[in-house]
Amino acid sequence: MTPTFFLLFSGTISLFIGILGILQAGFLPYFWFDFPENLVHTGFGALALWAARRASMAFQRQFVLWTSLLAFVIGVLGVVVQDQPSPNFFGITNLEHPLDNALHLTFGIVGLWASVSGKGKGHGIA
Repeated sequence: MTPTFFLLFSGTISLFIGILGILQAGFLPYFWFDFPENLVHTGFGALALWAARRASMAFQRQFVLWTSLLAFVIGVLGVVVQDQPSPNFFGITNLEHPLDNALHLTFGIVGLWASVSGKGKGHGIA
């Protein structure tokens, strides 16, 4: 998987989730994102899509590496704080559902893999 493909994929999903969450909070029964989380998802999605199309491969690899590390840490912290009263993440937002934490962990792991694999600016998975 190339960093470009990961940015296109994760950026599209994040932008969709962020915008849908802003327009209709609690759009899925398994995911509920509060306003700060929706803003972060929207901003990340927009920046990821921009980077996939306009940034150098070196920038893409670094962006994917650092945002994936952040997603992984958020997933781990979410597991630790998910049973705490809200807002349970540094008093800013909630990480309350195991699926939310699994999504952050998955994006973190796949993004770390994408940051070290792939040979060019191709959009493929291989």
